[in-house]
Amino acid sequence: MTEKELHRLRRQDLLQLLLSQSREVAEQGDRIQELEDREQELEALTEKLKGRLNEKDELIEKLKARLDEKDALIRDLREGRIFEAGDPVTGTVSAPIRIEELFGVTRRAAELYLREKARVYAQDKPPEKDEP
Repeated sequence: MTEKELHRLRRQDLLQLLLSQSREVAEQGDRIQELEDREQELEALTEKLKGRLNEKDELIEKLKARLDEKDALIRDLREGRIFEAGDPVTGTVSAPIRIEELFGVTRRAAELYLREKARVYAQDKPPEKDEP
C-alpha cells in the first residue's frame, strides 16, 4: 500500500489494519518460540545420540581387543607354539610339559568362554523384581 493510499484510509480502517498486523506479529512470535523450543529438543537429542555413539565405539574397541586375544590363541594353537618349550639340545619336549602347556591353553580358552558367557548373561538378564 502506498503512502497516498494510506492517507486516504479512514481512522477505523487504519485501526483494523494495525490490529491485524499486531496479530500477525504475535503469531510470528509464537511460531519463533515453537521453532526455538524444537531446536533445543533436537540439540538435546543430538547430545544423547553422541553419547550412545561413544558408548558403542568403546564397546567395539573392547570387542576388538577380545577378538585379538582369541585370534592370538588360535594362531598359537595352529602354529604349535604351545609345544615349543623343551630340551634346547635335542629339541624334544617331555610329556608332562606338553600336558601342562595343553592344560594352560585349555584353561585360557575356558576362561575366555566363561567371560563371554557372563557378559552375554549380564546383558540379557531380566531386571530383578522385588518380592513383597
